[in-house]
Amino acid sequence: MFFRLIFLLGVILAGTSRLEAQQQHPRRIPSRHNKQAPMQQMERFEADGTLKQKMPSGFLLVTKNQQEWWIAVGPKTKITYTAEARPEFLRPGICVAFKAPVDHQGKTAEKIKQLSVFTPSREKMPGIFPEGQAPQKEPLRKTDKKSQEPVTCEVCGKLVNYDPRSRRFQVNALRGNVRGELDEKVKIAVELSNALFAAEGDRVAVIGLMAPAAPGRALANRLKIEAARVLGEEEKKHPPRPADRRQSPRDPKSPKAAQEKGLPVPRFDR
Repeated sequence: MFFRLIFLLGVILAGTSRLEAQQQHPRRIPSRHNKQAPMQQMERFEADGTLKQKMPSGFLLVTKNQQEWWIAVGPKTKITYTAEARPEFLRPGICVAFKAPVDHQGKTAEKIKQLSVFTPSREKMPGIFPEGQAPQKEPLRKTDKKSQEPVTCEVCGKLVNYDPRSRRFQVNALRGNVRGELDEKVKIAVELSNALFAAEGDRVAVIGLMAPAAPGRALANRLKIEAARVLGEEEKKHPPRPADRRQSPRDPKSPKAAQEKGLPVPRFDR
């Protein structure tokens, strides 16, 4: 009995001393709310220069001070691409917009002198809109026409057919097709929300963020690209030539090539 009493007294004294030690030196329990993850401080970045190299996730920009910056383009980057184009640039699949008188058969009453290439958005959607109405309203229907006279409309749609020789085209404007013809001196303006046709030498203006710990790299929030060349100009300078079926002098089977090599010339009059 005496030994049990001494054992219990020792246990009580040991627990009391341990409790006093914890009160004097409390143990810090890690909490996920107390954790502070290291964050890189981002700074505003603005620059303008020339596009040197284009990549799938961005491009290399050379500023006026000859500094090179890798500009990353994300899904939230707002891109504006502007350029001038020639009729040779037009091809089925791109979206075009123009304003012209349209009759009840879906044909323009005059040649198109101004045309724009655009990217469909909430502000600009495909359709046929009478003059004076906003694009978000209902497009013009055939039942709404009280006369057979052409009505001036804004036509926005996808180019489904274009003949570069006659300059005739057909546009699918969502609720109907419109046919027309381009003027010889038509002016084509390109304004897209992507950098699909961006090329080396284009002028670029960037607004975004950069990390001081990673010099020479930035993330673009707004990107404005202005083309340095006229789109479709190369197609006009170098039009595709039809294949020549005549034998070339360099053809080893041609009579002239056989004569130069000292071989017997084949005769076809026998």
